[in-house]
Parts: sequence; C-alpha cells; structure tokens
Amino acid sequence: MIELKERSLPNINHGQQILLFFTSPLCGTCQLAERMLLIAMEALKTPPELYHCRVNEWTHFVMNEKISSVPCLMILHHHEVQNVIYSFESVTKLHRLLKSI
Repeated sequence: MIELKERSLPNINHGQQILLFFTSPLCGTCQLAERMLLIAMEALKTPPELYHCRVNEWTHFVMNEKISSVPCLMILHHHEVQNVIYSFESVTKLHRLLKSI
C-alpha cells in the first residue's frame, strides 16, 4: 500500500480504477480493516492500485466527498467516485467486492 498525499492525487493515473483507503493513525478499527483489505488484495490476480490516505491530511477532499468516518475505502475511476465502503465486515466480502471492480 502506497502512502498518498492529497496534493499528489491529480498526478495519479485515473484511467484505471484506484482505491483510496482513508484511516486515522490511532484508529484500531482502521488497523483491523487494513489487515483485512491487504489479505483480500493478495488473493486478486491483478489488484488495482491501493493508496493509503491519512484522513487528517486530506481536509479538502474529505469535505468535498463528504467522508463521514474511517476506515473508508473509496473506489475511483477517471477521477469519479464509483463506490465508498465504510463497513469492513469480512475478508470474503471485501474480496468479492474487489474482484467485481
């Protein structure tokens, strides 16, 4: 997972789908969700690009996209938000979701 700053987002190739994973440094649920997400990603043949975003460093984006809590996984394609996931219920559900994009 690559650490991404808000100012670097325009430089990312949005021709393909990318995943933005928003967390907070002291959030235990975020740490658990990250482990689940990484396991689900490992099982994919061709995983999409996954970027780690510290929510407190993405002030404008978080406000514009109305991110309401962390952990949050946002799926973007061509600079457009396709899906936002707040509930990390299981590795199986995450894998199924990621496989379908």
